[in-house]
Amino acid sequence: METRTTLLLVLFTLLLGQTKAQTGLLNDDFSTGNTFNWTAATAGSTGQVLNGQFVLNMALQSSGKYRGDFKKNGSVTLHAGDYPIIAIKMKKPPRANFFFDSNLGSYNNTNNNATKIASASGNIYYWDLSTGTLGTTALSKTAPTTLTLLQFKMADVVLTQAEIGANDTQYEVDWVKTFTSVAELRAFVGVNNPPTFSFNGTFTHPGLLHNTADLQRIKGFVDSQYGRPYQSYQLLAAADRSAATYTMAGPFPSITRDPSLTLNGIPGGTIKDGVESDVLAAYYNALMYNITGQEAHALKSTQILDAYAATTTAIVGADAELNGLYGFMLANAAELMRYTYTGWPQQKQQQCETMLKNVFYPVLQNFKPCSHGNWDIICMKALMAISVYSNDTAMFNRVVNYFYHGEGNGSIDNYVLTAAGQLQESNRDQPHVMLALGSLAELSEMALKQGVDLYTASGNAIMRGYEYTAQYNLGFNVDYQTAYDYCEKNYTDYTPEAISANGRGSFRAVFEIAYNRYVYDKGLAMPWTLKVLNAMGPEGAPFGADNPGYGSLFFYLNNAPNHPVDTTTTPVDTSLGLINDNFTTGADGWAAATSGSTATVSNDQLNITIVNQSNGKGRGDVKKTAGVILYPPNYPILAIKFKKPLVANITFDTNLGSYGNAANKWTGKIGDDIYYYDLTQTGFGASHTLLSTTMPTTLSTFQFKVADISSGETSYTIDWIKTFSSLAELQQFVQLIAPPQLVKN
Repeated sequence: METRTTLLLVLFTLLLGQTKAQTGLLNDDFSTGNTFNWTAATAGSTGQVLNGQFVLNMALQSSGKYRGDFKKNGSVTLHAGDYPIIAIKMKKPPRANFFFDSNLGSYNNTNNNATKIASASGNIYYWDLSTGTLGTTALSKTAPTTLTLLQFKMADVVLTQAEIGANDTQYEVDWVKTFTSVAELRAFVGVNNPPTFSFNGTFTHPGLLHNTADLQRIKGFVDSQYGRPYQSYQLLAAADRSAATYTMAGPFPSITRDPSLTLNGIPGGTIKDGVESDVLAAYYNALMYNITGQEAHALKSTQILDAYAATTTAIVGADAELNGLYGFMLANAAELMRYTYTGWPQQKQQQCETMLKNVFYPVLQNFKPCSHGNWDIICMKALMAISVYSNDTAMFNRVVNYFYHGEGNGSIDNYVLTAAGQLQESNRDQPHVMLALGSLAELSEMALKQGVDLYTASGNAIMRGYEYTAQYNLGFNVDYQTAYDYCEKNYTDYTPEAISANGRGSFRAVFEIAYNRYVYDKGLAMPWTLKVLNAMGPEGAPFGADNPGYGSLFFYLNNAPNHPVDTTTTPVDTSLGLINDNFTTGADGWAAATSGSTATVSNDQLNITIVNQSNGKGRGDVKKTAGVILYPPNYPILAIKFKKPLVANITFDTNLGSYGNAANKWTGKIGDDIYYYDLTQTGFGASHTLLSTTMPTTLSTFQFKVADISSGETSYTIDWIKTFSSLAELQQFVQLIAPPQLVKN
């Protein structure tokens, strides 16, 4: 009897342990054919298990976007201690607002909050319940939590034109499961942890952007007034921020980039501008000391470093990680002063190190994985600079490992996306691409000083990114693949199906550093970057404090006074400046630009409604939302065919100002309703700016203002807006034999 009782107790204990161990386990695998009570949760959407997947058809919303939430009916018990990782394997629509939600709130109280594991058989998205919250509630790690609602919201889905054309409005889910750890999840899906980089050497000093040999070379260029480097030095020497008499804007107890804040009575924008100026002054004066030997520059640099080290205690406000730009500059200035100027006391050197590690490191340490890629890269370059200055091997290793394997947009394979060199932000805008490329090169330059070559990573990925960006910004076509950021956020300023022309052709001072390293040091060719350098001339100041600038002095490695002149001819890109908007399949990017007005397409025409204004007259402006690129050598004639209101003021307007600087200015008319503008004859704005004939011009504002309408129309229609290679081509297009009727402007 006693033996039997003991056996029952053992079995009960085992069963109790097994039950406890299963608490929080979710193992809903749709390959079994079971729905596990999962269902479509958006009105108009449907879901069913097909071919071993839960297939959810999304519903079109009034916004023009799609939605298809996915929820589990009934309560669900989770355990943040035993099974803290909840994961879903799915073919997620890449441009969507997607988040794990519950009756307690969404994970970390925000959307797009998953960590992604890329897998050849489909991506996995997971959340760690042991570190995150649901809403503001941290789940117990010792007791189960029962949720009355568990769902994945899939909202604001933007599909490609190809998907819409094919009526492909669905996504597929393979499974929803919980795991004891990320390691168990990775093992289950067959994605191993990446290899770990470990730096085993001792740091070389000075060893950030400039080592001893670099400083000697820079000084030699200036002393001998040597070619292109000396021309760049003349720009540096003339800058206020390189002067030993520079007056500090700060220091500031808290630094910020947030214009909505006011700290100690100072607007956030003023603080940002002041910090940018001060950190550059510290860096430039440190270099000027090494170039000229004048101690006044060393005193100015250390004065700024000491002031911020003694005063700054916090980084606050939005975009906090971008303050890494300033930590990077301060660390570079401090590195130069610590190892080239004996007059900087050791305790002050240490005070600066303490400030960098106490103020900047906590903000930057986890990078910014699910933001624009340049955020990650800025964190990386700042942390590497701080790690070398403070001889922190663990921090240095953390940066290099993230550069290679980080689950964010800034790691090398997530930022340089294709063999051609397309970048994660190529479909966002060109200025941010150049900021990021320069920062990747600066990161690689610092690592190289420590014997770690990041320049060669992923088949010279940084070089490929430079060449791709140079070619496009010089005005030529590049290969483009539809692309989304690694975390698949629904960014409104990205155009996944096309490269962005925003900021195209406005080059930043970031090209010298990569060209010199890859071409003169590594013996590779960068023909498109050479064309940029030929067009720019010696590099001058950076944009803000985004990059160091003056690269023709700082990073020049050529044995000749200047780069070779690129004498190769480049084929004309006949697509530059072409506008061919017919409104046969949609609005072609045009929209109403007057409050209360609408733009709709019907019968191959764009219809603009007219809205009465406070002056009693009507108005109905129309704009190209994304702006345009104009290039008069290819297409000098811009024309619009539209039924103009009988009495109205028509203004062709741009960010450069209006054509002819007035209303009702056009070059001529063809028939009653075709108006044309010769872009080579008349300029824009009060200064009558003519468009460049050597570079394409990107216009961020491109619109027709149709105002002061007093003839009673309630709408008007536009048949087309196009550019032509000549007036003759326009005439041929409209099949008009008689010469155009010239109109007095």
